[in-house]
Amino acid sequence: MRNISAVVFLSTFLSGAAFANTNCDLLLQHGINNITKYQSADHTVVYKYFTHCGVDHATSSDRTVSSADGSIFGFGSASGNLNIDQKRERVIQFCEENKDFALAQQNLFAESQTLSTEALTSWNQCIEMARKDIKISMSPQGEHSEFVHFEVDSTHDGDLVFLGINQSGYSCEASMVGNGNNIDANSQPPIRNSNIQIDCTRSAPTISETDGKGKMQYELGYISVNTSGPALSVSFPEVVEEYYVTPPNAVLPFNAQRCPAGWHEYEPAYGRFIRGIDNSGTGIDPGGVRAAGDIQSDNVGAHSHTYRGTGAAGTTTADNGNDRHGLWFNGDPGQSNVRSTESNPAGETRPKNVALLFCERR
Repeated sequence: MRNISAVVFLSTFLSGAAFANTNCDLLLQHGINNITKYQSADHTVVYKYFTHCGVDHATSSDRTVSSADGSIFGFGSASGNLNIDQKRERVIQFCEENKDFALAQQNLFAESQTLSTEALTSWNQCIEMARKDIKISMSPQGEHSEFVHFEVDSTHDGDLVFLGINQSGYSCEASMVGNGNNIDANSQPPIRNSNIQIDCTRSAPTISETDGKGKMQYELGYISVNTSGPALSVSFPEVVEEYYVTPPNAVLPFNAQRCPAGWHEYEPAYGRFIRGIDNSGTGIDPGGVRAAGDIQSDNVGAHSHTYRGTGAAGTTTADNGNDRHGLWFNGDPGQSNVRSTESNPAGETRPKNVALLFCERR
């Protein structure tokens, strides 16, 4: 079971004005992708409908149509291969096909805005920084952005300075490329050709287990990269992931030579089959209701064999189903003496089986 709350992690590359629109549009697209990942595809459809289908695209401007097409279908090469009339046609088709569903699920739009608002804020900051000729690349890593790497650059070397980082839910260190020394923000070092790198590590989550359910929770995260020009801030809302856990004292077989972390070998199972505790009250287990971990010795139940003799000294066989045993008799034609069958081959009585390692959760 996974139940994950809204999370935004934006992979940004803020470049000069010539590339600003394309790269900043990717921020919006990434925010929309996160709606799908952390909420549902239905949230995404409703969000796109109410964001872009409130106008008549048959008469709207080419710029409005292009923006709607990119947001709905993605800012990629496929959109670039379409002319404006083809984009207009498929935007209109999207709005018509999803109208009834979106109107019936308006509550999903409000829920999706917890993600889209963050993406829109970063988009606005992206445009502003591009106008100031500041370039910041950001690379999050890990399923929940546990590690985030920034590189800060300016095409106007020395004109802008680095003013440090504000963060919450993360610990960050900035260093100068080349010498690798940590930066004292109070010294306000100049921003040159990709000379400032920032590495941030998310604070460890809190983990709890209750009634067979585990919960992992990352607190709200926030990172702001500050310069003498604009600042770039990125928010990472809290993550809550719930999952089922194996309770303590559970015993499971593993196809392994050693137990996983948090488990230890269950020694009572060494070389033994597992038998369920008999709570039926009908005596299926002659040992009665046994305690967990109680060991029961092997035993062959009461049984007998019949055999036929020939009336003379020698050997014969005794049949009992599929069991056949060699017999010896001497001078007892009536077979009145009690005799023992020959021993079976050495070893134990057992069914076909496979060996697995039984482990107990601590």
